[in-house]
This record gives sequence, C-alpha cells and structure tokens, in this order.
Amino acid sequence: MKIMTQKHILNHMLVALLTLFSLAGMSIVQAQSNDEAEAEGEIIELSPFEVSVDALRGYVTTSSLSGSRIVVPITELAGTTITINENLIADSVAQDLRDTLNMVAGVTHGNVGTGNQLNQIFSLRGYTVSSALRDGLPSLMMTSAGGWDYSIVERMELSKGPAGVLFGSHSPGGVLSITSKLPKAAPATTIELRAGSFNYYRASIDHSGFTADGKLGYRVSTALWDWDGPAELPNEPGSTFVFNPSLSYRWDNGLKVWAWYTHMEDNAANRRPNMTYAFGMRTAEHAPFPAVHEGIANNGQTYSNLWSNLSAVEIDSLEFGISKIFSGDNFDGAVRFIARLEERDSNRSRIRGIGGRNYLAANDVLIGTESRDLTLAQVDTELVRITRNASRFDDRGNTEEQDFFTVDLTLNFDTGPVGHQVLTYAQYQKTDNTDRERRTDIRHAELPQDVQDANGWDNGRITMWPNPAYGPITPAFMAEFGGASIDRGSNDFTQDVFSWGIMERASLFNRRLIGVVGLRYDSLDQFNRFTREDRATPTDSTFGDDDWSSKYGVVGKVYEGDSGVVSLFYNNAETFTIETRIDTRLGTIGKPLPNRVTSTDEFGIKLDMWGNRLGLTLSFFDNTESNVLITRFDDLAGTITGVPAPFGNILGQAYLTPAGDRLSEGWDIDLAVSPIDGLDIILAYGNVDVKITEGEVQGVPDDTFSAFVRYKFLNGALSGFSTAWQYNSWGQSGMNSNFARPNFTQAFVKGDSVHHLIVGYEWKGWDFRVRITNLFDDVIVRSNIFWTGMAMEPDRRFIFSVTKTFGHGK
Repeated sequence: MKIMTQKHILNHMLVALLTLFSLAGMSIVQAQSNDEAEAEGEIIELSPFEVSVDALRGYVTTSSLSGSRIVVPITELAGTTITINENLIADSVAQDLRDTLNMVAGVTHGNVGTGNQLNQIFSLRGYTVSSALRDGLPSLMMTSAGGWDYSIVERMELSKGPAGVLFGSHSPGGVLSITSKLPKAAPATTIELRAGSFNYYRASIDHSGFTADGKLGYRVSTALWDWDGPAELPNEPGSTFVFNPSLSYRWDNGLKVWAWYTHMEDNAANRRPNMTYAFGMRTAEHAPFPAVHEGIANNGQTYSNLWSNLSAVEIDSLEFGISKIFSGDNFDGAVRFIARLEERDSNRSRIRGIGGRNYLAANDVLIGTESRDLTLAQVDTELVRITRNASRFDDRGNTEEQDFFTVDLTLNFDTGPVGHQVLTYAQYQKTDNTDRERRTDIRHAELPQDVQDANGWDNGRITMWPNPAYGPITPAFMAEFGGASIDRGSNDFTQDVFSWGIMERASLFNRRLIGVVGLRYDSLDQFNRFTREDRATPTDSTFGDDDWSSKYGVVGKVYEGDSGVVSLFYNNAETFTIETRIDTRLGTIGKPLPNRVTSTDEFGIKLDMWGNRLGLTLSFFDNTESNVLITRFDDLAGTITGVPAPFGNILGQAYLTPAGDRLSEGWDIDLAVSPIDGLDIILAYGNVDVKITEGEVQGVPDDTFSAFVRYKFLNGALSGFSTAWQYNSWGQSGMNSNFARPNFTQAFVKGDSVHHLIVGYEWKGWDFRVRITNLFDDVIVRSNIFWTGMAMEPDRRFIFSVTKTFGHGK
C-alpha cells in the first residue's frame, strides 16, 4: 500500500504528540468541575474566519463561511449557499452522504457510473461533484471511491454554481465544503453506538474540553464502522477507521493557534448496491425509457458484475494555523495563515466480468446476448440466468500528496457613508500525483475443467444472476490462470499553482445595500511523465498557463426589522478550468485541448424571519460553459485513437472531443422552518435543463424534490419522543448515448422516489433512535449512465442508535 515517506512519518509523530497533549488536557479539565469551568468562561470574540457552533434553532443556519471565505450572514451573500447543520446530521441518523445531501434542492447523490460501488459522487445544478473542500479550502479528504465519514464533520455547506474567486477551478455546479471539528467553547462528550441491517455496526466518540482559563482547548473525534452492504462481495478489505484530534490556544490579545489532524482508513466505502439491467431500449415498446426487471434487482437473487472489490482509501491530513484579530482607530480586521499537508493512497482495483453476455432460458436455451434487444415480456417469461464468458483484473491505484499554504487578510473600514469589508489572500498549492493501471484477462472456457467444475462454471460461463457463485477469483487466481497482463501505464505529474485574489463588500444605508466585486488570478505549472513497460523512453511533457476569474453582485435588504430580514440578490460569477490534457485523436494528436470558462447569471430572494425560525433561499440561474469536452467510447476499431478495444470490451478507447457550449438553466428553492417549538421542516425543490451543443448530458436528473419533517413531543406522556419522515424524489436522467440506442439517440432513466422514517426518544442525556431507510422496501432505480449495471436504492435497512451526551448541551 503506502510508501512511508518522510512526511508520512512526520504526520504520525505529530499525531502522537497531539494525542499526548489531548490526554494531558483531559486530565487538567477533569480536575475542574464543569460549573467552575463555565464560571471562568468569558465571551470570546471570534475572527471572521471562524464559524460559531453555538446552539441553533432547528435546521435554520443564519451564517456561512464558504459562501464568502469569511463568516457572513446568509441574507448578505450574493450567491446561493445552503448549510446542513449539526442538528440535521444528528436527527437524520446520517451514515451515507446521500442521507443529508439529498435534502438540498438540485442535489442527487449516487447518480454516476455503473453502480458497482456506493461512490461519493453527486449531481449539483447539472454537473457532477466528487470531492469536498474543508473550511472552504482545498483538501484530499474525500474522493469518488471513499474518504467520507461524519465523525470529522461539524457541518456542511453547499455553495451552488461557479465561484472561481472563492475556490479557484472547481466543478461549475458548485462545491461541498466541510466545516472541521475544532475545540468547543464548553466541555462536551458524545458517545454513540449503532447496529443495523447487513451486519452494520458503528462506534464513535467526540470529546471536547478546555483548561480552567478557557484558553487551551482540545477535541478528539474517532469512529470505527463496517457493514456488508445490500449485496455483499467476498474479499472485502474491512472496516473504516477515523481518528481526528485537534488543539487550539487563544490569547487575550486576539491571537489564536491551532493544530488539526485526521487519519482515515476507509475500507468499507465501496459496498456494492443491488443492480439490474436495462432491457428493450432498442424496441419501440419501451423507447425512450428502458424496462427494469424487478427480479434481477431483488436482493434475494443478487445480480453481480463484480467478483472482487479491492477498493480502499487511506488518508492523512495535518494542518497548522494561526490567526490574529487586530484593530486601530478607524479600522479592524484579522489575518490568518494555514499550512495543510495531506497524503492519500487510493486502491481502486477490482475483478469484474467481461466478454459476451448470455441471457439463458430454462435448460440453458440462449434467448439473446444483448439486453437492449430483449423485450421485458421475454425477460419476464423466459429469463432464468445471466452469465459472462471472461473476467478482468483491473489493478489500479493512485497516490497523491498535496501541500497547501494560504495567507488571508480581511479589513473593515469606512469612507464617508460607505462601509468596506476587503478580503485579500495569496495561496500556494503543490501536488504530486501518480496513477497506475494494469489489466489481466482470463477466458473461463480456457480454464482446466476441474477448476470450472469446482466453481460451477459450465462451458466457460460464470453466473452473474441469480445468486452468482463467486469462486476464488482473486488477484492470485488471476495471476495463476490469466493471460499476459496489459500495462496501461503509469502517469506521474507534479503541479504547482499560485493564486491571488481580492474581494470587496461595500455597504450603504446601514448595510441595507451591499455591492460585491472580486478578482482572482491563478498560475499553473505542471510536469507530466507517462511510463509504459513496452516503451523504452517515458513520455515527458511540461505545461504552463494562467487565468483570471471575476465576480460581481449586489444584495439589497427590502425589509429589515423585528420580524427578520428579506433580501434580494444578483450574482454574476465565473470559474475556469485550465485544461492540462492533450488531444489523443489521431488527426490532432498532441495538441492542447482548450481551456474552459463557466459563467453564471443568478438572482433570487432570501429570508431569515421570526427569530431564525424560517430560512429560505429561492434562486434562478443561467450557466454557460465554453469549450466543453465530452468523453466518447465509440472507437471500437481504433480508427480514431489508434487503440482498438481489447477482448470483451463493449466500450472502445476513451477520448476527449470538444462539444461546443454547455448550457444549464433552472431554479431551486430551499426552505427550513420551525413554525412551533418541537416541529422542524425542510422542503427543497430544484429544476435544471442541461444542453450541450454536440452530445447529451448523462446521469443528471432534470428535477429533485425533498422533504424532511420532524416533530418532538415536548410535554405530556410522550415527552421526549420524536418522529421524522424523509422523502426524496428525482426526475428522469439521460443515459450514455454512445451505445444506448442506434444513431446516438439518447435513452433515459425514469425518475422515482424513496421514503425514510426516523423514530427517537431522549431521556436525561440519552438519545435512542431507529432509522428505517427505504421504508416501503421498494425496488427503486437510481439515476445511471450505463444500462449494463444500473444501481438500485438499497433494500429496506434498519439502523439502531444509542447516544449519550455529557457536559454542555446535556
């Protein structure tokens, strides 16, 4: 797995030091009573780079950090940022990323790929996102293949649409930013134990405290969990472990220093959901929607195209920071410096079925080899078995190291009637990345007969459905019986990015009218080395480019009074993508592909009313991305790229091709309201229409709706009991057009919906909860790209949770 670099060794030494300090801090705090410590406490002035984690009213959050790089009230932001706070995370008994993200308008989690893994990919305003920032800054903590756990999350913020001035190059749909867990202002300890369906278990501890003078704080959050998933595979690598200690010290003069560390071994992130095929997509009976056979999707008769899942992610993240609040006669402000060192080792290996598919009726009568040509009537009445003729070992890995440094300065001052809040920053990011890939294929018909007989593989056919016999298809098995390995090569690149940005928020009329303008410059240098065993000399290339991003907007408060704030906003912002890849088509091979710029026009309304009981954001957006690139897989013969598809592939060598502009327009609304004490409601709806000049958008639902309603009994015989209902629905989404239908006509997946139920009881610091996911145990197709393995919502699943809270908030 991971090579122990000097930085990696240093990380582990530092985490040991942090742990010792934490334990020492615990012993000091234990000598003080909570009452004494709270009596010593004073009101702490937070810098504009810090988010308050004080108690919230339900799910309404009134301020954001990632929406402006400094803490700003939601009603003063020229853009759309939605916060998932700690109350919602706890009340939903969230485990998967979709448990919370799917409550945000325009967001659907798990919508890309063939469904082989429960990946961390979600759609947002017509684009897919597979990474997350931490505290609004770059981080390696989350990947599409794993690296996610709520034990490191204080809260989550989704900033929708392009915002290059704030985040640099990113998905034009927006970004997800995690707010780190840092020492709290009051001592608190939370211990939680969970158990549930598919052999699920989880244990977590979150402990925070401070010294008697309130200056030295510490926090340790850790979790261990595992589950088999609804369609367990053999050779799963194991559980997920997270360890997240942090320390901070605050002086009376406004100076604060902190250290934050996380070690994560995520070996259970890729539990495969149920899958099914799409049938009849080339028949008029089902066009343009494929038909789904419920029996194939049923967990009792598991379909699999994946024999072994070897995916795993290991992450180390270390951060040191220092900030200082200062003031003068006519100004005040703060400065912050952060150094963030991270390493990530991802193993994305798997063994999967390839080769011809056989759709068999009784007595192994072949009824077809192509699912798109079968009608659902044939499948319902005849199909009893699906097999494949070969397997492939995709030996794939990635290692990445990232060093990130930033200096941020914010100043507040007045010039006459105009108030100014100016943020300027400079940051440097260095990335070292290595990708490798090797393939080994095996044709089952060429295996010794005794091996076939031992595994029930008749005539070289291995069963995919029903209840596949996995057999010993491991890397060792592939090495013993497979053919020659194909070296797909390794790619090493080093990238240096220097960025500088400035943003001003100018206000008039006692902050009733706020104008926002910002500019950012990014300069990138990259060195690539591509190595293959069959090439005597590696292919080296150097690349350098720079680009600018801009933003301007305005916020006007049309009402501000005792009832709250109502504001209107307009946002014009852009982000860019410096394209470092080159054209691989034979006619234009080696030429640089064009950079892309995405801009947005967005306007809307925001409300923060009735003492933070109601928060609402309604926005209308129109995004345009220039020079969009799409990936094609239609080069089966190799006439476009010079690389013909290997044996068993239904997809040719992937290549990028320019496809004109990508237009995304729509609207979304997010509402959080607590109309009476004990009742909390979330409602969210998003609609997006995405078009590309040449090609189609895949895996993005055209609309989403979600509702979360929770009621807690505050009085009477049922006092302490609570019940919550969560509902998510999504509209149709496009599938891959390259092979889905003749002449590249796109097929679609119908939309669907799912219900969840959470029942709880709180008593003297104890919290008992039961979450029932997919309450009605429906067979539900998620948004998918490929028809060969359509992912399903997991079967009905139970999670039982017991939580004990000590200290603050007890």
